[in-house]
Amino acid sequence: MQSGNTPLNTIRACGKPCKHGEWCGEIKNQKKNGDDYWVYECVSAIKNNQDEVTHFLALEEDITERKHLEHRFRQAVESAPYAIVMVNESGTIEMVNSQTEAFSVIHATK
Repeated sequence: MQSGNTPLNTIRACGKPCKHGEWCGEIKNQKKNGDDYWVYECVSAIKNNQDEVTHFLALEEDITERKHLEHRFRQAVESAPYAIVMVNESGTIEMVNSQTEAFSVIHATK
């Protein structure tokens, strides 16, 4: 979180729930050599018998490769010549490309 790449609201969001339980989220971090990397991190509060937070336990998974693949996928979707709309299992739209907007405008004016 100290890479300078983590938004302040993410850092604040992490601290509040940790006092009561757990926080999980994606964080852009930085290695000692200056290289950036992404982690999925879960931070849990460890409490003593008086229910006071004494420590925090953090587990993190390096998701750098996944983030790179997601970025490349978004680039491919955006550069597609046709409209693409991606929906999740419940039918909620997750992603559209700019061709979708052009398609919508053309058909809305007909």
